[in-house]
Amino acid sequence: SDSRLDSGRVYVLGHSLGGMLTPAIADAHPQLAGIISMAGSLRSLWDISYDQNQEAAEAARSGLSEEENQLLDQQLALVEADIDTLRRLSADEQLADLSRLPDSVSADSVLLGLPLTYWSSLDRFAGRRFVDRLTMPVLILQGDADFQVYPDRDYPLWQEALSGHENAVFHLYPGLNHLLMPTQGRRDLSEYAVKSVVSPEVIADIADFIHSETGEAEAPSA
Repeated sequence: SDSRLDSGRVYVLGHSLGGMLTPAIADAHPQLAGIISMAGSLRSLWDISYDQNQEAAEAARSGLSEEENQLLDQQLALVEADIDTLRRLSADEQLADLSRLPDSVSADSVLLGLPLTYWSSLDRFAGRRFVDRLTMPVLILQGDADFQVYPDRDYPLWQEALSGHENAVFHLYPGLNHLLMPTQGRRDLSEYAVKSVVSPEVIADIADFIHSETGEAEAPSA
């Protein structure tokens, strides 16, 4: 609504969870020029969390004692129980509408360390609910060394969902992690301990996408 801006030339770029929300943002604001999802997903956050917990647990097992492995199994069981609850509530459309919750849970319930109201919000704005309605240009960016959003599971979902979308562009980058920075070869949070920058190739592809849609001349390279 700011008169200084041309609302038809605004792009929304979201990273990770922000990338997951871009279809909902596009649906709410059809005047946008386009959306860009970096390391986002059409899967539910709890399903991604399940994969992350499983991978982290398997990586840790070899260095644990038998007692520690048993404790890890107990912790994983609690995580899986919460995820099963979220999956069931979502499938029954009870998560999106908290007034329809079964007696076994309430809006105050905490699952995976977060309140049910948060999960309800994520479910209502899940990309799967809006991706089929997208008509504006879409750019999907993913690194193949991402251990948080999976290039072999999450990236193909975008390609499948947008297969009939004429203005969808996809880029999968070798050697880039979840931050679209060069990987350090680690699959835990220590991956991000080394100072780095977003790949210039990613930045150039974003610029090319925007310039191609606006019809503007290509920006000079840095």
